[in-house]
Amino acid sequence: METISQKTAQQIVDTVKSICGFDINFINAEGIVLASTAPGRIGSFHEAGRRAILAGDTIEVKDDGLFYGARRGVNLPVFYHGAIIAAIGITGEVDAVRGYGALARRITDMLLRERDLYVQGSQRQSSLHYIIDSLAKGIPITQAWLDAFLEEYRIDRSDLYRTLVIRLDTRYNPGNLPLIQQRVSGVLERAGSPLYAFFYPGEYVLFFKDRQLSKLLPLFKALGEELKDILRIGVGSPRSILQQSLSYQDAVTAAESLADGRFLASYEELDLDLILSGCPADARSRFLQKTIAVLSPEDQALLAAYFEEDQSLVRTCRRLFLHKNTLQYRLGRIRRLCGYDPRSFREGAVLYMALRAAGTADTNRMENADKAGQPPQ
Repeated sequence: METISQKTAQQIVDTVKSICGFDINFINAEGIVLASTAPGRIGSFHEAGRRAILAGDTIEVKDDGLFYGARRGVNLPVFYHGAIIAAIGITGEVDAVRGYGALARRITDMLLRERDLYVQGSQRQSSLHYIIDSLAKGIPITQAWLDAFLEEYRIDRSDLYRTLVIRLDTRYNPGNLPLIQQRVSGVLERAGSPLYAFFYPGEYVLFFKDRQLSKLLPLFKALGEELKDILRIGVGSPRSILQQSLSYQDAVTAAESLADGRFLASYEELDLDLILSGCPADARSRFLQKTIAVLSPEDQALLAAYFEEDQSLVRTCRRLFLHKNTLQYRLGRIRRLCGYDPRSFREGAVLYMALRAAGTADTNRMENADKAGQPPQ
């Protein structure tokens, strides 16, 4: 037999009372008041409601006390999917409440159908979440699930898709995260592809057709500009739907390569990042210890600006508001500290790779300190 939750039952009685003004009881198949607009009656036995269920017909109670636990009013069986699942009791003088019986049934039927649609939608969303997670992470999927997914979303195996990854910095003002997540979800809906999912605590994954790239980039650039301190967006390489794990890996690499206040990168923009992403963590750690580990964050930020200006002293001085002699002194000090000369092409290339490996190419701190006339600490 169909079972109704207490939450749904309470929604039904509250809705019916808001229209008719009389107290309403929702009585389950065992005759127990599951929900009521008179809270004191919840959990009590309602004989008239139980009889309405057993008889499959309306039971009218013209005086209090005629049936155990029942007051004056009408009690109507609730039919759903062809079966009696409960009863609705309307408390009041029979002649006054009788006319609301049909309305109570219609409202109950409508709310139960809405509940079914919600459950079906939740199950569908859960299935989609599972499929996207499996395709993105390379987890095997049963053939039946895969075939149903491809058919439902009309996906041609030969079409090229890309994975887009949005990663939120969940440490940033956690109290505002629900609003931020709502904003991101709204943009994903506007993207036009239903193939997206959220993965706790802060990653969104979207599959979209490769030919939609030029249309979608402005949408996500606008999102990135709005939330550039909170998220990073990576776009993967074009692959078939069954190879999205490769596109996902490229999208993650693109997102993790972002620095200097950038918030969006695509696979096509990657160069050195492709090599660094495959570098074992212990090898990367030893490389950093050998090169820039002795340098302060300010020294590393100065180096990043210097390399972004193609090792031009003039442009770097203009950018950081430094005198040429001051910049040369700092570059010389960096050479003495780490053993690599940033003014040398070969040794500078080593330092540039180290900065990229460490992900410390953000020059904002250095620039802000110099513009304010404050020496780096």
